[in-house]
Amino acid sequence: MNRKERLTYTIGLLGLAAATISGASTPATSYELSILRATPPLFWVGVGLTIAIAIIGVFYLDRSHAKILAAGLGVAATVLIALLPALRGYYFYGLSDSLQHLGWTRDIRITSAVIEENPYPGIHIMSELLARVLGMPARRTLLLIVPLYFALYALAASLLARLLLGQRGRAGYQAIAVGLLVSILTPPIIAPRLPNFQPIATDAGLFILPLAVYLGIRVASSPHRQQPIYLALLCILTSLTLYHPQQGLVAIVLLCVFALSGLFIPWQENDLASGTVLSAGLVASIFLAWWLSTRQLLGSAATALITKLQASDTGASAATPGSAFEQIGGSVLTLFVRSLSIHLAIAIITVVSSCLALYRVWTYYRDREGEPPVVSGQLVRYILGFLPVLGLVILYLPTGDIPQAVRYVGILVALGAPVTAAQLVSISNSQYRRVTLIVVLVLGASLAVPAMFRSPYLYSPTPHVTETQLDTYAWTFDNSQTATPVMSVNTDVKRQLLALEGFREGNRRWWIGEHNPDIETSRGVGFVPAHFANRSLTTLGRASTWHLVSTDYARQRNVELYDGLRFDEGDYAYLESNRQIHRVYANGGAEVYQIQRNQTAEPRVTNSRALWTER
Repeated sequence: MNRKERLTYTIGLLGLAAATISGASTPATSYELSILRATPPLFWVGVGLTIAIAIIGVFYLDRSHAKILAAGLGVAATVLIALLPALRGYYFYGLSDSLQHLGWTRDIRITSAVIEENPYPGIHIMSELLARVLGMPARRTLLLIVPLYFALYALAASLLARLLLGQRGRAGYQAIAVGLLVSILTPPIIAPRLPNFQPIATDAGLFILPLAVYLGIRVASSPHRQQPIYLALLCILTSLTLYHPQQGLVAIVLLCVFALSGLFIPWQENDLASGTVLSAGLVASIFLAWWLSTRQLLGSAATALITKLQASDTGASAATPGSAFEQIGGSVLTLFVRSLSIHLAIAIITVVSSCLALYRVWTYYRDREGEPPVVSGQLVRYILGFLPVLGLVILYLPTGDIPQAVRYVGILVALGAPVTAAQLVSISNSQYRRVTLIVVLVLGASLAVPAMFRSPYLYSPTPHVTETQLDTYAWTFDNSQTATPVMSVNTDVKRQLLALEGFREGNRRWWIGEHNPDIETSRGVGFVPAHFANRSLTTLGRASTWHLVSTDYARQRNVELYDGLRFDEGDYAYLESNRQIHRVYANGGAEVYQIQRNQTAEPRVTNSRALWTER
């Protein structure tokens, strides 16, 4: 180990140590509107310094293994960022879908089986397994799943970059190191309105997807049978369906297109290996079809898509929630730069690389001179697998389902990162280019890191679930009489019930009307109307008495972040001043109000759908 290597590793390890100590020593004591601001600055200095020195080390250290170790420090810093909610003692992190996944995980603990209503049991099985091995509650192990799978994603993306580059030795190791660096830039791979680094099936499946693709291409690129790798491919490709059928379908289609295109694009001895990959794809396809049929997902998803396409053909448009950040003076351009500019750069490099590779293959077939462009052929075959995914993006856009379309864009970006890494290696052959790449990657990391969590930086509150919030809902459900409705100020009542009771029991209690305010109009959310101080809560619904839950999350979100756009201080003052509204529970982080309906008023049902919803 030479002097440059010792200096690089020392600075990186000191940065990691400082970040770990500062984060662990300042646990959250209440709801935090912004995880970025609430975390000590020393944490961000530590991880930022580690990532910067990792980028410099990859391009300036001499030995290949040293470059990989330096890049590994950068990945470790990103894993530490993903661990931040657990490191700072968050009771749970993630609203809506995350809470429902917590409920599904509880079902496994209660029944020791996967219930039929659970379409994504992969993340829940792993979480419960970790919970039993480590002796932790499921809410904690769910927070550990995210950094664990991100580390797996970084490893698979780097190995895939080396495979696509088609070179071994020093260039191959350089591809692994650069692939690790590029993976740091891609965690915010989902639209800003959707969760980043949250324990949900979409994130888990997306992080596992490159591993399945790598194993498939590894099998296809080998002139000899490799039974252990084939068995690993079969296992990962099949189990990916259990994490998310969407990602399972993408992996199957990409690998099948990759194998079939080997008949037309030159590669060394690919006939036998391509057939092996196709056999794995066939087995995984049969399992995917069986799984969808047992979960009744295929028919409902197809019906919904056809309905939306028909609506778009007739000129109808799906209702979309209001953009809260625009209503409080936010800028779409600013949001794009903060969250999607890195995606755009990776997409451009991927498209340019694929066009150049396709041109070289076309030139070879036109002139029939020289050796077949094996490396370019690999890239083209890999890119051809993107076309069906791109088709799904184009298919969803006319329906107005932008979140679904952008979700597939996120898949393309995640799979485009190895292509970007391979191209960066091929152009980093001069001092000037290396310096330029260092500057660009450091700038990219500075944009990517703040976008790894939802926060006011992205015009969203941090989805921090405190113990007091869940305790408040538990008290409310336990102390409400049968058929007593429960509503809330901007927190999803049904998801809280699912997280506390498990999906099956919580769903049963909700749909028999035990705590459901109005099945037809609440749509499973149970929000009170905006600015309810101007509209008497005592005339809502049909029940003589109902409960209203208000949390610190809702108050800080609406009063502080959104400047009273939906609820303001006047609404909260109304809760304390109205004689028919009584505060019956408070624990320092949430309150419960009992509301007595005005018996002289006519029953009035209000559509309590929120202006925007958590996804």
